[in-house]
Amino acid sequence: MAEAEGEVTMGRRAVFRVLLALTLVAAGAAAADARQTAARQAASDLSRELMSPFCPGKLLADCTSPNAGELREAIADRLTAGETVAAVKSDLVRQYGKEILGAPPAEGVGWLAWLVPGLLGLVSAVGIGWKVAQALRGPGATPAVAAAGGVDAGALAQLDDELRDLD
Repeated sequence: MAEAEGEVTMGRRAVFRVLLALTLVAAGAAAADARQTAARQAASDLSRELMSPFCPGKLLADCTSPNAGELREAIADRLTAGETVAAVKSDLVRQYGKEILGAPPAEGVGWLAWLVPGLLGLVSAVGIGWKVAQALRGPGATPAVAAAGGVDAGALAQLDDELRDLD
């Protein structure tokens, strides 16, 4: 009887080991799938940052050229293999030049492309605010300014009479 119990215990251990092995294999497959999904997402994001060397004026993600499709797949394969986004991007810049970058680098003269629009927006906002403040002061400020400037009341009365005659 002890021998039968030993066989049952060994059978349970074997089943447990098989289940444990299957669980580990499934977990490894899930982790690999997650890595591949993350790499594909990174490749998709990178293709939205790069200009297509095959379709002038289009992002790599928007280019319908077969060569662009091959380049997108090559980028995804490299990222899935474990290369970093920065390494892939610098290699593409080396191959195709800085024109492949969708935005100018934030260095040297490239800073102007990032700063000038912000500065223009700031100057425009200040100018609009100044004009709005002037408009809110209203037309009531004008006669006081005109009176302070030396225009006499008789000249203003004559101007009012002439304007009434035009009506």
